[in-house]
Amino acid sequence: LFRSVLGNIGVIYYHLGEYENALEYLEQARPLDKELNLSAYPAVLGNLSAVYSALGDHQKTEEYSEQALAIHHRTKDRNEATDLNSLGLEYIETGQKQKALDYLQQALAMAQATGARDTETAALHNLGLYYSRQDDHAKSLEYYSKALDIETQTGEPHGQAATLNSLGEANMELRNFKSAADRFQEGLTLSRALGDRRIEERILYNSGILAVRQGDLPQARTQFEAALAVADRKSTRLNSSHLGI
Repeated sequence: LFRSVLGNIGVIYYHLGEYENALEYLEQARPLDKELNLSAYPAVLGNLSAVYSALGDHQKTEEYSEQALAIHHRTKDRNEATDLNSLGLEYIETGQKQKALDYLQQALAMAQATGARDTETAALHNLGLYYSRQDDHAKSLEYYSKALDIETQTGEPHGQAATLNSLGEANMELRNFKSAADRFQEGLTLSRALGDRRIEERILYNSGILAVRQGDLPQARTQFEAALAVADRKSTRLNSSHLGI
């Protein structure tokens, strides 16, 4: 119970963006977890990996994720697919292309075999990102479309909004400007309905980029200003939360 409390406090600090405090509590939970409950230990490792990822420490992120993966593999835990997916994304960010592709393909196959639809969707989305980074936008579009199909079937609106944004980006790179605009508008409508400011801001920014590429500078300015307005509202909301308002 004590370990669980420490871990949960660490997770709370992580979601508040107070990463140093998160590390303090998660590091305290780590040795206790290893000693008392091996099955729960990978969760602490995963949380530590997430904090270090937010801090931009790729070495620590990979270290803890690999440890969690090794335990899940040894215990034949279905979370192995989640670990593979997380590491695949990390390897994309650190430019380890072949390793990223190998891990993401393994994650996808394992998720499909076990019926883990959320991990399957995440792996498809990350494969879309992988091919986007390789400038293979047609392949990227293919994976993003598969991810959206599953999110639509399973009712994952936040995921749908993010994937619609990614589909808009892929179509924009392929110069399918009408399709890009349509996807951005769908994602914008959904993100606003959900109150998801992060996705709303990103889509507005991308819509501005799309307008620039189409030579519509007044529209681009409108979209960029709208994105800044959303960012300002996010900042105001965050500052108020720290004041207990």
